[in-house]
Order: sequence, then C-alpha cells, then structure tokens
Amino acid sequence: MVLCISTLALAITLGEPSTLPLGEAPRDIVVASRPEGQRIVVSGSTASSVIDATGSMLAALGPSHAALLRDIDDDGLDDLLLCGDGGLSLAPWSAATPDAASAVDATPCETLSAYDVAGATGIATASATAVTLWPDDGAALGTATDAGFVLTGSPRLATLAGELAVLVPGSTALDVLGSRGVSELALGGTAADVVGHQGDWWLAMTDPVVLRAFSGSDTALAGAPVRLLVVDLDADGSDDVVVLGDGLVEAWLANGDHVEASVPAGASVMTAGQVVGDPCPDILVDDPTTPGLLVLETLDCPVSPDADGDGATVAAGDCDDGDATVFPGAAERCDDRDNDCDGATDETGLEIDLFDDPYEGDTALFWPVIGGCDPGGLTLYLDDPSSDIATCTLDGIVATCELLDDGTVSIHAEARDSTGTTWASVNTDLVVDNVSPYMTFPASFAGGIHLYVAEPFAATVALYDPGADTVTLSASGEPDWFQVAPNGYVSATPAESGRWVITLLATDEDGGRTRAEFDLVVQDSSPGDGNPDERDTAGGYDFYDEEEGGGCSGGSTSSGCGGGPYTPSCGCSGCCAGVLPVLALAGALRRRRR
Repeated sequence: MVLCISTLALAITLGEPSTLPLGEAPRDIVVASRPEGQRIVVSGSTASSVIDATGSMLAALGPSHAALLRDIDDDGLDDLLLCGDGGLSLAPWSAATPDAASAVDATPCETLSAYDVAGATGIATASATAVTLWPDDGAALGTATDAGFVLTGSPRLATLAGELAVLVPGSTALDVLGSRGVSELALGGTAADVVGHQGDWWLAMTDPVVLRAFSGSDTALAGAPVRLLVVDLDADGSDDVVVLGDGLVEAWLANGDHVEASVPAGASVMTAGQVVGDPCPDILVDDPTTPGLLVLETLDCPVSPDADGDGATVAAGDCDDGDATVFPGAAERCDDRDNDCDGATDETGLEIDLFDDPYEGDTALFWPVIGGCDPGGLTLYLDDPSSDIATCTLDGIVATCELLDDGTVSIHAEARDSTGTTWASVNTDLVVDNVSPYMTFPASFAGGIHLYVAEPFAATVALYDPGADTVTLSASGEPDWFQVAPNGYVSATPAESGRWVITLLATDEDGGRTRAEFDLVVQDSSPGDGNPDERDTAGGYDFYDEEEGGGCSGGSTSSGCGGGPYTPSCGCSGCCAGVLPVLALAGALRRRRR
C-alpha cells in the first residue's frame, strides 16, 4: 500500500487493508452498530449476507442491489431495507440477526436512500426510469408517490438540508427536489457521484477530474473518481469527504489534512463503519480480485479520555472531565455551575405544555415544564386570563381552561419556589380555533329512531356555531332511503327492515366538526295488520308488533311485556317491563367531538 501524506501534520493515517472473503462480488455495503456488535450487510446478486467483523456468516437474505438501515418499527434499532430486481423488501431487525425479508413493493429498484424534503421524511427508491418516495408513517412506510424526476439511467441519490439530489453517473446536470419541486443544476462537466456536505452538493467529477463543491472551488484528484462518501473519519465531530478512485482512496479531513491509500483496481463499492476497535470509522471497499471486502483501518485515532466515567469525552463536549455530573445534556442544577456544558450557568426557562387540541367547548390543561436550572418544589402561578374566549382556573401546578369561543387568550405564568422566589416566567398565547359546532336533536331522536317499513319520518337537527359560521350536516352509514340535507333536515320512508348505526357530522366553515351517532331500527310489520307476532332477525333483534298488543312472541306463555320484544335469553320477564320498545331496541345517542 502506498500512503501519501500532505505537508500538514496528520491526525490519522490509513492502515494496511485486511480482507474478508465473500462468496460473490458485493453490489453494496452497509455497517450496522448492533447491541451484539458490529454487523456488515453485503448486497449481492445471489444473496444479501450479514457477517460480523471477522467475516463469519450470520444470516443470508434474498439478492439485492442496495441496502439501507433505518428504524421503521420505532423500536430504537435500525431495520434492514433491501432494494433489488424483486423490488423493495423489509427485514425487521430486533434480534441478533434480521428477520426474513418481506416484500414492500414488487417494482424493481437499484438504489435507495433516506430523504428529508421540505420537512417530509422517509426513504427514496430509484430505478433507471423513476424515483419513488416512501414517507414515514408511524411505525411503517406510507403510500408511495413518484418524485417527479425524469431519468435516463441508474442514478445515485443524496440528501442535504431538506433536498433530495439525483445524479445519473456521466451526467452534466444534477436534479434536485426541494420545497419548490424539481430543479436542474448544470455541473460544468461530467460527474460520477454526489453527496451533501457542509451545506453544499459535493461532486466527484470525471471531466475534469476533481472533487467539486457546487458553490465552491475544485480540488484535484489523483485519478478518475467512482464513489463519494461523507463520514467523520477522525471522530472530531466534523464530517470528512472520502473519494474512491480507480486503485486509490483519498480522504479530505475537515481540519485540512489529506490521506490516501491504495486499493485494487476496479473497486467500485465503498462505505464506512466502526469495524475495528477504536472509535474512528474504518473504510470498507470491495476487492474485485478475490472477491472480498477490504477493511482500511483508521490508525492514530485520537481517542479522547473519559476520566470521570460519565459517558462523555472531552472530544464529545464534556466541559469538566473531573465531574461526572457535568456533561452535554445533563440536568442543569442550581449550583452556580454549567452542568450541561452549553456555556451558561444556572439558566432558567419555563414552557407551558398544552394538553389536547384547542377546540371550543373542550378543556385545555396546562402545566409547567422547567428548562435549565430546577431548584425543585416549584409551583405554577397563573394570572387570571378569564374572558369570553376561555375561563382558566389553577389547581396546584395544573391550569384548566374551559374554551368558549374563537380567539386568543394571553397567559402569564410563573414558577416560584416555597419562598415565593420566581425562578422562571413566560408569556404565551392560547389560540382557540376550529370551533366545534353544535347539533340539537328533536325529541324523535331520543334513544334512536324506531320506524316501520313504509312509515314516513321527518325531523330537523338544529345546527349552531358559536363563531357564527355556516354549519352543514352530512351522514354516513345510512341506507339509501334515509336522506340528510345540509341544512339539517332529515327524512326517511323505510323500504326494508333492519338496524343501522348512522353517523351525523356537522362541519363549519373553518373545519370545526362535531359527530353524533344514533341507532335506526325498522320493524317489518305495519300497525293494524292483524298479526301480533312478526319476527325479523336481520338486524340482530326480534321485533314485536306492539300495535296488536298482548302476549309474548316466540311461543312463550309469559305475559307482562306490554307489547315489547321477546328475547331467547330472558323471554318477556325482566327484559322490558316499564320500558317502551323504542328505548329497548335503540341505543342512546352518542356524541363525540373531533
């Protein structure tokens, strides 16, 4: 190996590469930091292999072109996504080895990357013709959408500060998707690869042969580049740029240093990961002559001490390595010291957390969240902001506000200790919007609606909005012959018997909504038809024609139901005594707010 050193004093060097033999040439490599140790995932045309740092085979999955580590199921551990001729697949990884991969989509893809575009996050997959976005959706992937790129070949993907870049190797332009859609950036030459780094797109150019920062200057390369990589190679907290060329790896460190190391000609796959013991990442490239995997160890790694054993080194920002209570992220104590290493001492702050959405008619709860120095034993004090918008009361550290109407309420709160000393204060606004409208139901809705087949029904649901918005009424779950007009007029002439649960939705102009559910029960006999015992179990009920009066249905000789329903479990006795059938058969009105 040839190691070329710049005239600057080097913080690190690259050691002689060690070889991990593989069964086939890798298409992609990723390194996973697992509780069980470092794991290397190698994508291949025959299988995707999971090996440890010694090269021992741990698991084999289906073939793939590329792999990506991302926590899909929100368990705090990265899962494995594979992209190949068979499409996109997911292998959950909660045990020592990943589970068997299951198909997410059958569309062939050649590469994939995480993305963060205009505040939306997820993964992007790419084929030779299209880029597809799979947004994050809780503990799963959401519905895929086309990203809008027009491709002419297999691309490379890169992300940077809310943008996604797509480059087809050999192209003279870079396509970038941002908040304003897809734009094209002319490169002034041909490029092989792209990464996002230091707020700019960095390009491995093959004509001219340079490392180019799109908004900056060029750096000459020793040979034609193949791949680019951004990684904190010397573990100093700043990302560095690594270029894989034909037979050479070059690295430019953020501190200005430059190192390079020889690799076999034809190497075309590169990644980085902490494979060998020290905290600095190592560089991994493919060895097309074996086939195998080369590990270039980062030597002279500046290992930062952790003298106080608090888990934070001086290099990681520990501002007092002799005190285990002082480290970045520690709780700020009221001890005249900078416990959290943010440059401030005994700083205070108070936030007000709002529980639930601020919809009129609901209750909002507030409580203090102390930021910075917390002396303990604090109590929340609240200036009374009561108005026609909201009325707030205080009980200990919880403020309860009844929301009355659209508008804004200014709130002043203070956190005081037992001596009355104010440690923190805040002024905040409670904005009440999306006022929920009201529905007032006529007496005919009490307990639900109970009708006979062909019996006409009409009623009006009164609609009201405290903000004087226009309110419209709609329904779901209703049969075709049950009509609901936007102004609240409800009408029906039943054409069949049965039971339905109908949802009414009142919506105002601002999107405020109120829901209500009720039971609609229709009996299949008409009053006065002379048949005292007609049964219909279509809706799960036995109906009795109370207009004909007397006795029990189902052959029971019991009496006293007063014309009510007979059920096999309890007959007449005790089921409905003293209760009208309309109440026995129909559920009570249920009202919900959004």
